[in-house]
Amino acid sequence: MSKKQILINSEGGQIRVALLTDGRLVNVEIEGGGASSIKGDVYKARVTSVNTSFQAAFVEYGGVREGFLSVQDLSGDILQGHGSHPRIEKVLKPGRELLIQVTKDPIDQKGASMTTAVSLPGRFLVLVPGGSRLGVSKKLPDEHRSRLKEMMSGVEIPEGFGVITRTAAVNVTRKQDLVRDMTQLVRLWNTIQAKADATRAPALLFRDQGVAIRFLREYFTTDVTEVWVDDSDLYNEVDDFFTAVMPRSRRVVKLYQDYLPLFSRYDVERQIAEMFARKVPLPSGGSIVMDRTEALVAIDVNSGRVREKSPEDTALKANMDAAREIGRQAVLRDLSGLLVIDFIDMEREGSNRAVEQELKTAFKDDKARLTFGRISRFGLLEMSRQKIRQDVTQGIFQP
Repeated sequence: MSKKQILINSEGGQIRVALLTDGRLVNVEIEGGGASSIKGDVYKARVTSVNTSFQAAFVEYGGVREGFLSVQDLSGDILQGHGSHPRIEKVLKPGRELLIQVTKDPIDQKGASMTTAVSLPGRFLVLVPGGSRLGVSKKLPDEHRSRLKEMMSGVEIPEGFGVITRTAAVNVTRKQDLVRDMTQLVRLWNTIQAKADATRAPALLFRDQGVAIRFLREYFTTDVTEVWVDDSDLYNEVDDFFTAVMPRSRRVVKLYQDYLPLFSRYDVERQIAEMFARKVPLPSGGSIVMDRTEALVAIDVNSGRVREKSPEDTALKANMDAAREIGRQAVLRDLSGLLVIDFIDMEREGSNRAVEQELKTAFKDDKARLTFGRISRFGLLEMSRQKIRQDVTQGIFQP
């Protein structure tokens, strides 16, 4: 069984969180030093202009640049009385105040993307104000989905709310854990609404939790054996989070006080530095080479020193290794948009299918939306991956 650890490091105004599996860096997030995220934050915003060509509105919410609100991101209560596919100029006028949530951080000269369909994630549930659907994450196996659906059917959900059960609830066996999570989220929404009623736009109504708690909320599972925190204030914050949300797992939280820095002790600094290398070696002796272009991310697979009994077996071995590493690197580097992978050519159809399946397995724990193509006759596989966070380089480099 693999050993999983989460390390939380606070240093020089930055907070860095890393997930390790058997000592290998699987995911890392950085906040501070130019890498702060507003994704998930809720604002009261004012419409400044409506663009009929884009079918989108620009909204002032308090950021450096205006936010971007597409007609597709308007919730049912906003569209009420306007039909199923209205034009945005029929729905929104400059000066109108809206409750909005950031769905994508601003990038370079692009403003943040917004939605009026606010959702509040908890540890096990996502609360959807204005919704009515009772859903379960599609990433969960069927047997767990059925069990959680049955468990949630016995939970009394306040009128005017929808609830989605998250993948993090996979090991939940007690209904009261779900009820407690929902109660906290409903209380939070009521606080946000009360603040909105008493505030004029633009104004921040709710800021999502810091990177340490967000990371734990998203990636902590019961097979994580240790959560190390090297700052006493941050340790208390993490301990409070576990006490409130998952008290039975609180024992894994530990304060790190050794003389050697936490990330150095677990070899994380070296592994973070490797994230910016163009070429990544594979365990069997091959490598992958990654290049970002304007349109896509190109990934080339090289066999290197891989030598099996036949050329087909050599190609299959290198491609299987590459598929596993591509899954890891995509999450670490948040490779997003269109990814084109140039696998080594293989003759057998079964070999191609095996590599395609290995690639999907490598992404099974990824939180991003994914779409996979098939390996073409040229050895190319196209896939798309949703961007889910700011580039880690923003917290490490200054332009």
